[in-house]
Amino acid sequence: MANALDMSLDEMVYGQQNEKARIRIADNELLNLFNKTQDLADDQKKTVMDYSLLFF
Repeated sequence: MANALDMSLDEMVYGQQNEKARIRIADNELLNLFNKTQDLADDQKKTVMDYSLLFF
């Protein structure tokens, strides 16, 4: 069913990630940056995650 709807099982069970993120992230600029990181290559995502760990 997930394949037919072109979505993951998590999205089917828990809802759309963007909607959940929109609810949890009030800062629209931060939300837009977060969405852009999803399109990065895996090595670039790792760099972003490593960099963010310096602050948290």
